[in-house]
Order: sequence, then C-alpha cells, then structure tokens
Amino acid sequence: MKHLPPGQLSRLLLAFVILCVGGLSLALSRSHGAPPPPHQTLAALRAAATSVSVEAAAYYSQNQSRLTNFVDVFDGDASASWNFEHGIPAGWRHSSTALIQRTSPRGTLIETTPTNFEQQLLSPPVLLQPGQYQIVLDGGIVRGGLALGGEHGTTCLGNSFFSATQWHAGTQALMVHTLSIRKPQSVRIVLSNWARPNASSRWKLNDVSIRPLSLDQKIAAEYSTRTSPLVKLNQFPVMNRRFAWHIGRTLNDWVPRGAHMIRTTAGRVIRTHPSTYGYVLTTQVELQPGPYLLLMNGGIMSGGMSLGAIDVAKHRWLKQSFYWYGQSGSSGAIATRFSVRHSGAVELVLANWSVVVPRPSTWRVRGIELIQLF
Repeated sequence: MKHLPPGQLSRLLLAFVILCVGGLSLALSRSHGAPPPPHQTLAALRAAATSVSVEAAAYYSQNQSRLTNFVDVFDGDASASWNFEHGIPAGWRHSSTALIQRTSPRGTLIETTPTNFEQQLLSPPVLLQPGQYQIVLDGGIVRGGLALGGEHGTTCLGNSFFSATQWHAGTQALMVHTLSIRKPQSVRIVLSNWARPNASSRWKLNDVSIRPLSLDQKIAAEYSTRTSPLVKLNQFPVMNRRFAWHIGRTLNDWVPRGAHMIRTTAGRVIRTHPSTYGYVLTTQVELQPGPYLLLMNGGIMSGGMSLGAIDVAKHRWLKQSFYWYGQSGSSGAIATRFSVRHSGAVELVLANWSVVVPRPSTWRVRGIELIQLF
C-alpha cells in the first residue's frame, strides 16, 4: 500500500470533510426546496467576501492614527530604546503562540496570534518622570494592523492604531504614540494585534524607543498628529474660480479680527493674537448648492492656521481644516473642501490655531480664493 505524505493526507482529509459537509447541506436544501444555481452561489460568496474586505478597510480608515514623518520626531537622548535587527531584544516578553517568522537585515518579522487586541510584545519596565513622551516605532505593517501603546501595571495608558492600508510602495514613516505621565511610574510598551475580523497580522519591526518632549517638542508633536493633509489640486479636473481676493494688496471684503498686519512685496504678513482658535479674517458670500474649495495662497511662518466655512442660517461648521508651520516646503495647498446643500449665506473664516498653550501665529498671505468644484 502506498503511503501518502502527511501534508497531502491532511489535504485529502480536509477535502473529504468539506465534501461531506457540502453533501449534508445539499441534502438539507433538497428537503426544503431546490438549491440555488451554482453561478448564484458563487456570486453570493464573492459578494460576501467583498463586503467583509470593504467593511474591514472602512474600519481601519475610520480608526487608524496618522503616520508621522521622520522629520517630525525629534532627535535627542531617548529614555529607552531597543533594536530588533537580530530578533526580539533581551527583556521583552512575547506571546508564546506569536511566530517570529524570520529576521531581515534591518529588523524582525512577526506573525501575530489571530485574536483582535491581544498583546503580542511587552517591553521591560521603564521608569518615567512626569512629562510628555513619544513611543516611536520604526517598522511597517505587511498585513492587518498594530496597536501601539503603554501600560502601568495593569492600567492601559492608551493606544494608537495603524494598519497595512497605510503602507504603499516607498512609504517611509514612523508609528508614534504620545504618553502623558503625571507622576513617576514604571511604564511598559505594548504591541498588540489589531485585525478586523479576528485574524493574524504581520509586522516588520526595526527599532522601538521612548523619547521625552520639551514644550516646543510637545507643541510640534501635537500639531503633527492633528494637522490636515495638504490638498493636491490636480485631483480636481474642473475648477471654477468664484471669488479671488488679493489680500496682499487690500483686504477687500474680509474683516480683520484683532491681528497685526504688515503689507510686503511678498504678501501680507499677519501676526495673530495669542489664542487657541481665535478668528483673524472673515467674510460672507452667497452660494448655490454644490462642492467648493477655500484656498489660501501663502504660507505659515510660525504656529498654525484653521480654514473653515460656516452655514450662517444654521450656525454650524460646514468644514474646518488645520495646518501648521511644519508643513512648509511640502507639496500641496492650504485649503478646505466643503459642500453647500441649500442656497444661502456662508461665512468664510481664517483663524489662529494653537495647541498645548494659546500662542500667536504668523502667516504670509498673498491671496484667498473660493473655487467651485465639479
């Protein structure tokens, strides 16, 4: 008698079980009516698979944290750091069923357990003094997701969430979670699986560190995690400029709200008052229903800026976007996209945006445009 290899034998047994279950299902369906045609069954399976993947993608998109550029993580002495170049560092605990798949020249590949939110890796305890810190993970997510956080004893100190949908060819960014420590305490870094539905994830880990933040670093870190992405104007094939204000020469219909302004050949330099969200320039326009883009031509020299549009009749924001000086030099426009559902008055707002503590901001504004999109 010919003996089959174990792998082939297990596949045959699995096929037999599937066949038996399929036969039982068929028999049951015949007892309650004719089964659906094969092509309808396949279509239903495909639709179910698509809906699951679409649901998972939407779940990740709605809950994941923003990646951080290397330039937005500050150099300096780390409170603790570990390198994963040669595998799991000494002192780290890992799930007994997580698979350390292989090591690469710069890091370690981890295949997690298939349970959502289950802890996979736990660092040695690090004693931290009161202040703000960044947990910084240099690596990537090949499949699924990762929750990056900290804990003191059994108390969770929060998590930031990242998924494989954020990684594309050439992506170079860091996963960062900010900790606020109010009293001296020992903290462990925790890496947990984040997969919907329950499934294993695959990570590539290079380095992990904890870094203290000064006040300026706290402010920059807060800006970088809350800022809006710059707008790529080439995504709009058809744009109709409804209004254009040359703020560098004259304010036109814009009303100043307590800011120091200087006209220069490169635009109007505006120094706002110290505030968190203080209005600086406002104007009202009558708009028909449709999508619009409020665009600021210029730059942010220090601090931050909020652009927004308000439905005057309903006294509610249609949209707000937030930008800071750390985005200077990046490609894209300082703009906010909003939609009007009913004809009426809309108030356009440029406001100061300060984080951590109320501070003034400085802008250079050449012009402001309101563009109708199609």
